[in-house]
Amino acid sequence: MAAEPSDTLQDEDSTRSAASNTLQREIPSPNRMIMLLLQPPCKWTSEQLELARVNAEHCIPSTEFLEGSDDLPDDLFESLAIPFCEVKRATLLGHNYYRTTFRAVFFSLRDIAQTSDYDISPFFLGYLMDKVIEVCRSSLRLVFASKPKIPFKLPLLSRRPGIKCAGSITQRRIKGYCSTPLVLFSVVKKPCYKRDTTIARYEVPQCLIQAVRAYSRNPYLNAYTAFVVVLNGTRAHVSRATFSRAYIHGLYEAYSVNEEMQLSRSESFELLDQDGRREFMRLLIGVLRYVARSRQSMVAPPGEKEVCKRTEAVREERAMFEVPKRLAEKAL
Repeated sequence: MAAEPSDTLQDEDSTRSAASNTLQREIPSPNRMIMLLLQPPCKWTSEQLELARVNAEHCIPSTEFLEGSDDLPDDLFESLAIPFCEVKRATLLGHNYYRTTFRAVFFSLRDIAQTSDYDISPFFLGYLMDKVIEVCRSSLRLVFASKPKIPFKLPLLSRRPGIKCAGSITQRRIKGYCSTPLVLFSVVKKPCYKRDTTIARYEVPQCLIQAVRAYSRNPYLNAYTAFVVVLNGTRAHVSRATFSRAYIHGLYEAYSVNEEMQLSRSESFELLDQDGRREFMRLLIGVLRYVARSRQSMVAPPGEKEVCKRTEAVREERAMFEVPKRLAEKAL
């Protein structure tokens, strides 16, 4: 018995409706997408990585990680590398390095190795970066802040979200320029052996917030670059994310992404070993020099419209680095 025409139309309508519902589930709405991307990093999963359209490359040698960049002068690099790498693994795990320049760094690294207490990792980063910035102060106009909260703002979004990180590198403040994070530091809070989990929670959100803040201050660049230094126990690596202007514009204005985010991850360095510490120091200094001279570090390049007022920059800088009230009033 042939089906009635009305029954056939109802079946087609139901099939079309089911297909439409499936498509809506597969393609998230802009509001749902931005809420997923604004989740705290600790709640990120592979779903956020798919929404952000992350294209990752892994274990890139340090010699190929920064294309077109050169290291700092050898004497400056060696002044950091020699004391940082002179202590052998067996000595580092002992107590025979009290007179070394990096003794505080070695103490915290030893405690991480022996106790597996990852809460010590931020202290390790703080001691290390204080020494690095101290030596490079005359060559690089950079500042390290420990445990800042990085805020950011998106149009049509009433609340002002932000993420906490183990540390950040910014350019030393220049008249007429605004501070924006150039490098962020992430610390894995507990042993993590899943690569996708590390990327989702400790790398991609930190890269996105750098790019969004840089775009909000200067939307004229063709591309935006973000760096994250990740410390996972006694191992460390550096991740570099590259975003096109169209990518950040779509995320910033339309809450949608139509291009891929290119994520490059360096090889992992074992900081208990001398060779690992040396190569990590070489890559770290290379990154610092790269960001110090990049156009992204100049928030309002000459001849282009300044995106934010100086007073707003001072207010955000005070919140980020906890500038004492007296110094903040002087800057205003």
